[in-house]
Amino acid sequence: MGILSEKSNKSYNAAILLLSKAHYCNSIQCSYFSCLQLAKDKILTNSTDPERLERELKASNSSHKDIIQKARDSVKGNPREKGLMTETMLKMKRWRTNAIYDNVQFLEINASDAIDNCNTVNHILNKI
Repeated sequence: MGILSEKSNKSYNAAILLLSKAHYCNSIQCSYFSCLQLAKDKILTNSTDPERLERELKASNSSHKDIIQKARDSVKGNPREKGLMTETMLKMKRWRTNAIYDNVQFLEINASDAIDNCNTVNHILNKI
């Protein structure tokens, strides 16, 4: 298990804890980052040149979208899972942006949905 995978697990656990403390926006953020960290871990682990890939991602103006796209490309087999993972991560990215930067209120059900979405995405990513 790589460092980013460990961070992903910690972010997931933090999302659950924050949900239980009614910190819904922060729970949503942690759910999203759990997926993003695991996605990055998987693409770096499977890369033939992880150092070069890491530099490319750091230099990118849209590194989150790049990570999501590269993770999508890494999912083998089921096109439905590729689409589900991509769509769900992009939705969670929007939720995270709304939760952190926008004048939008989130409820327990929203944070719970984010954790459910995180479970779905991480399940797909763990097949890579």
